[in-house]
Amino acid sequence: MRAPTAASVLARYGPPSQRVGADLWIYWSFPRAGVAALRAGYDTLVVHVVGDDVRAIRLVNGDALRALLRSVGEANRAAATPGTAGS
Repeated sequence: MRAPTAASVLARYGPPSQRVGADLWIYWSFPRAGVAALRAGYDTLVVHVVGDDVRAIRLVNGDALRALLRSVGEANRAAATPGTAGS
């Protein structure tokens, strides 16, 4: 089986709901997750893309990913603010 490309992911699922940088595509509320995955909270597809190569595709817990992104964003803002820890 051939590895997926960024173009094939876009053709199959459309544009991502969100992009984090150039390499991370997020499909929130991914409708094809399946009943068992959705019940467990695995409702978000994350695709790691480098150029046209797909390096990884993972179905993840959307709430946990939101919390992680929020935490990273807060840490980045704190590091960029003069006079705070980390600067």
